[in-house]
Amino acid sequence: GLLSAWAVERAMSPTVWLFFGVGVLGAFTTFSAFSRETVMMLVDGAMVRGFVYIAANLVGSLAAFGLGFFLLRRFLA
Repeated sequence: GLLSAWAVERAMSPTVWLFFGVGVLGAFTTFSAFSRETVMMLVDGAMVRGFVYIAANLVGSLAAFGLGFFLLRRFLA
């Protein structure tokens, strides 16, 4: 969050942000990238898009996990 705010305040170029914010920080935690994208959508006033993004990520990740879990237990157990 601190790096994102600093990047916005300093008008960091998108290329530099992609390297540091997505590349370096994203390597440590994908959730921080998800959080940044969501907050930026909401800050930019794209409320519906932001909440659809949240719902799609949550439902999609739970569905993918559940499917993998089900398939593993069904076919390997």
